[in-house]
Amino acid sequence: MIIDPFITGNPLTKAKIKNIRVQYVLVTHSHFDHLGDTVAIARRNHATVIASYELAQYLSRFGVRTFAMNVGGSRRFRFGSVQLTQAPTVHPLSRNIHPVRYTPDRR
Repeated sequence: MIIDPFITGNPLTKAKIKNIRVQYVLVTHSHFDHLGDTVAIARRNHATVIASYELAQYLSRFGVRTFAMNVGGSRRFRFGSVQLTQAPTVHPLSRNIHPVRYTPDRR
């Protein structure tokens, strides 16, 4: 799994999209430095993108498999459980749809 895959143009990473192998891409919100290379990585790996409902609907338009979550919802995946909690963002909006925080579901 990769979370908020901002790889291309990120001066803080040496990672290359072609070397990333994942089954899931978890996206917290649609700011460019979080959404980043989500579509490219998901397509390349046939990975499922886990995101808020609205963001998942948006990303599905690009032909990637998505799993939409509602705020307050919890879901068990093969890698463990995820709970979606809404949280305020502190940087400028760019097509920002429901900024969220994912936390481990301790159940």
